[in-house]
Amino acid sequence: MIPYFAPRCPTVSPDTCTGERMRVGWIVFLVSCWFGAAAFAEPPTSADKAAEMWRPYRKPGTAVPNRDSQTAPPSKSSASQQATPDELPRRAVTDPFADDLSDEDFGPPVTTGDSNNPASLDDSKIALAGHAQPQTPQEPAPFQFPPGLNVPTVPSPAGDAPSIARASFDPVLLGPIEGEYIEGEYIEGEYVEGDYVGAEYGGEYIESGRELVGGCPNCGGNCGAAGINFCQATWTFNAEYLLWSISGFDVPALVTNSPAGTPRSQAGILGEPETRVLFGDQTLVDGSRSGGRFSLSRVLEPSGMKTVELSYFFLGQTNDTFSASSDGSGILARPFFSVEPGATGPNAELVAFPGVLEGNISVTASSEMQGGGIVAYQVIDRSDCRQIRLFAGYNYHELEESLEIRDFKRTLDSSLGLAVGTTIAEQDQFSTDNQLNSFVLGADLKARHRRVSVGLMMKLGLGNTNTTATLAGRTTTTVPLAGGDDINSVNTGLLVLDTNRGIYEGNEFTMMPQLGIDLGFQINRGWSAHVGYDFIYWSRVLRPGDQVDTNLNLSQLAAGGLNGIPAPEMPWKVSDLRIHAIDFGLQLAY
Repeated sequence: MIPYFAPRCPTVSPDTCTGERMRVGWIVFLVSCWFGAAAFAEPPTSADKAAEMWRPYRKPGTAVPNRDSQTAPPSKSSASQQATPDELPRRAVTDPFADDLSDEDFGPPVTTGDSNNPASLDDSKIALAGHAQPQTPQEPAPFQFPPGLNVPTVPSPAGDAPSIARASFDPVLLGPIEGEYIEGEYIEGEYVEGDYVGAEYGGEYIESGRELVGGCPNCGGNCGAAGINFCQATWTFNAEYLLWSISGFDVPALVTNSPAGTPRSQAGILGEPETRVLFGDQTLVDGSRSGGRFSLSRVLEPSGMKTVELSYFFLGQTNDTFSASSDGSGILARPFFSVEPGATGPNAELVAFPGVLEGNISVTASSEMQGGGIVAYQVIDRSDCRQIRLFAGYNYHELEESLEIRDFKRTLDSSLGLAVGTTIAEQDQFSTDNQLNSFVLGADLKARHRRVSVGLMMKLGLGNTNTTATLAGRTTTTVPLAGGDDINSVNTGLLVLDTNRGIYEGNEFTMMPQLGIDLGFQINRGWSAHVGYDFIYWSRVLRPGDQVDTNLNLSQLAAGGLNGIPAPEMPWKVSDLRIHAIDFGLQLAY
């Protein structure tokens, strides 16, 4: 039917008017068709418009093809790139056109998933409309982190592709739960390259996939001092003042005295009622002595679980001295016990006697000690308030001691068979050197409350003590003569003769246990002070006083040589050393 919207022609003939109306109708019809075709052929200008235009449509009673199998028009951006399907909204299950579906209403098998991990669904069909069909389970979409939550990507311990920590539903990053290690996931803190895949988390540290109890404590709460970080130090330097008391060595009676008027045959002899001991029969060098100790330690790993320490200490030389002299009015003597055949019994050598000899005598005892070592520590238990470590290493101790007796006398008459003015100088020296090389092992505990700390330590050293004893003597006789003095020297004294003179060396298996307690105060982040007490026991040590033998056979000094038993001898007597040590120290950690 020709549209009728041309004007009527009342003034012309009917045939002429009819022809005009037909021409106008065709023109309107062609213009309408052109605009309609242009509207339907216009490409979509947005994703929403494209989705609407590509929505499937069918008339009632016809099948609906699977919308997921349809593809979008090719992209105009590049002819070489293949367009991907546009995501279209699924049809609602209440679709009014979802009736009378047949097998032909289902599209061909489809695949889902990304290009790297496709999941085939060719054994199942997706139902359209409201018909209930089995659905293939789909993996839920990954958790979308809210804006502002920074989740870094870290490599997994096995070297696989980097992984991202999943957020929990809080959402809070997952961490170790009751000490569990979560492989390949970032654990709160800074990632440390190498063996470590996490950092401190709740007092625990993760190393190479296994849990280490403790970690680096920050000593918070009631245990720590605010603003002080106890666990950032790599190097620690410790300087201490030492005040040690070492058990001394015993010596026999070395100097005696008798009152004026005592007969010469009884003067200075032990056992006589008027004889008294001026020096000896006592313990020497057993007092306190000062020294110093220095140590340098290095933490071997960021967690602070392993530490190595190098140390050195020394004690200043301690001396005990005695001296006495007489101008010939008093009596001085050196007692001994004679074993010479025909003269056995207590005896004494005179140093001063009225009218016969004038002289003096001195005794000096000395002792000094030093040592050091290298020890490795391993933390076995740690919390904010305490730390327990085991340690093992090597220690060196050296103890050097000596006992020296000197006397000098001048004759006042010739009753001794010597020219008047003859001088005799005697010297006896007993020296010992003990060098201990030991393997040490032990444990220490340190507990802290805010700035105050208390430490306990126990250690056992096992090793060999190499001991050396040197016994030497010398006697110098000077006889005044008109043409000059006649000087004669021999390598013997009174207590050191040919029968015991020499250098002796031996080895002793030694134990050195040690117990200690320490009280410290944290001054600031780097500096701390402490005072401590230690008890040290050193078994089987050679001391000089124990090597003195007062049994003498003076026949060996005569021209005929030794007659009777050889005496004195080298006893090789060992004893124990006990040390009570107090130390005051300052420590710098950085």
